[in-house]
Amino acid sequence: MKYIDLHTHSTFSDGIYTPTKLVEKAEKLGLYALALTDHDTISGLEEARKAAAGKNLLFINGIEFSVTNPDSEVHMVGLNFRDDPEPIKKKLDYLVMKRNERNEAMVKKLESLGLDITFDDVKKLSPTHFTGRSHIAMALVEKGYCKSVPEAFEKYLKKGAPAFIPRESVTDEEAINLIHLSGGKAIAAHLNQMKFDDERKFEYLKSLKEKGLDGIEGYYAEYTHEEIKKFCGWAEKLDLILSGGSDFHGEFRPGHELGLADKDFKVPYTLLDKILK
Repeated sequence: MKYIDLHTHSTFSDGIYTPTKLVEKAEKLGLYALALTDHDTISGLEEARKAAAGKNLLFINGIEFSVTNPDSEVHMVGLNFRDDPEPIKKKLDYLVMKRNERNEAMVKKLESLGLDITFDDVKKLSPTHFTGRSHIAMALVEKGYCKSVPEAFEKYLKKGAPAFIPRESVTDEEAINLIHLSGGKAIAAHLNQMKFDDERKFEYLKSLKEKGLDGIEGYYAEYTHEEIKKFCGWAEKLDLILSGGSDFHGEFRPGHELGLADKDFKVPYTLLDKILK
């Protein structure tokens, strides 16, 4: 049986592996296909495509959009769009500017709380031009204010914490349209993280389907086996395709191992047929 991972991150967002190292790691694991889905950026895709060329690994273009929703954190993964997706690129230029403004404002909030931290402390922890909350969290750990990245999020950076600032993002419909205009498939990511009960979550997915949603992640590192069964059932009811992956960032996020949807379940390559169609 061949296996795939369609949800991963590199140093171009908040992962610790370069796109090249991520591709090499995927090949070493024997994965059949890999998608790089960095947060609100496609800057790492060209490097990943070049690294995968000539290897026994199918590389798939991807992105993970942060989506505006007043009641929950929602992410939309785009898969298998064109190598030069102009509609996505144009929107990302704006989002990068707003993300950088947000990061600097969060660091200033931390400074106002009496923490000795600067934006330069954060930037030096990113090997690329991307900085995000994970890099701020890493700086807090390096400075000794927190023992781990999860603790930094819990104490300072999560929604409701003292240094949190909401991010600028696209609407769910806009994300779907940008992905479609670029030739890709729009996938609702990690349904377990939506802060809705099951009834409302199902209705929300139904509304997304009406806006053009192509599929959902039926397999994900944090799902229980019962959730996998439930979400795959929802996909069938709503006539949505299935995707899945590890949400791999690196070893600092245990439980999200490359190539695994959970500790003993892998994503089957048979899902690719409808994603690549």
